[in-house]
Amino acid sequence: MTFKPNKNPLSSCLSTIAQIQHDLNLDKTKIFTSHEAGDLYTHHHAHISNIPSGFSKILLPFNTDGPATFYISSGAPDTVVPKHSHEEGAGIRFIVSGSIIYNGKEYKQ
Repeated sequence: MTFKPNKNPLSSCLSTIAQIQHDLNLDKTKIFTSHEAGDLYTHHHAHISNIPSGFSKILLPFNTDGPATFYISSGAPDTVVPKHSHEEGAGIRFIVSGSIIYNGKEYKQ
């Protein structure tokens, strides 16, 4: 599969978030935890397949008042991602373990 970081527009991602919330009976007006969301790695709408080789990625089932989406990604050691950009805005990376080197700077958990 060819990695196309801008394959899904933000509107499509927001529709997917709404579908996941519906599937899991999550009330987006209330606080919910990972317990209510269950195992998102097995939810067919949350699993993202358009990613570089060596990674896994899930879409988290919430969004902000402004346009944004949130994911959990994991990569195998020494995985290299081709240089790319995301056309619809900045993202947030929460590094649980390991590190990412971006523009010569290493970011750690």
